[in-house]
Parts: sequence; C-alpha cells; structure tokens
Amino acid sequence: MGISNAGKDKKGRNALGRLTKQQLTILGYLLQGISISEISKLLKISYKTAYFHQRAALDKIGVKKIAHLSNVPVNNMIRLSAKAFP
Repeated sequence: MGISNAGKDKKGRNALGRLTKQQLTILGYLLQGISISEISKLLKISYKTAYFHQRAALDKIGVKKIAHLSNVPVNNMIRLSAKAFP
C-alpha cells in the first residue's frame, strides 16, 4: 500500500471506521507518544495483547510502522483521536 493510500483499506475505503474501541484507544495513546509497554500498564492488559491490537490497527489503516501514521491524512487522525478519547 502506498503512502497516498494510508488510512484506507485494501479497497480504498476509509479504514478508521473498522477499528475496534481497543484499537482506537491504543492508537490514540501511541499518537500521544506513549509506548506499548506503558499502554499495557495503563489498560491493565498484557504487553502481547496491546501489541496485537497495535498491529491489527496499523494493518487496517494500511501502515507498517507507527512512524508512518504521519502519512495518514490529518482529518482522519483528528477523527481517530476524537473516537479514542471522547
């Protein structure tokens, strides 16, 4: 998936609506610069569970690394943050 498709699923649709509440929460924390280790402690879940949700969310959005989240259009990231932290 190219940079221009970041934030969309394989069919080109907006992927944020397909994220679970847990995935949104974890991505919201990641966007704030909090590590997966700290997120797992905050949410009282195992590191592996937090990492699994991170990977699943990034896969749905269409990015491979957290650093690539900056390629997701800004309006999508604003909606993501709003959903994660109402």
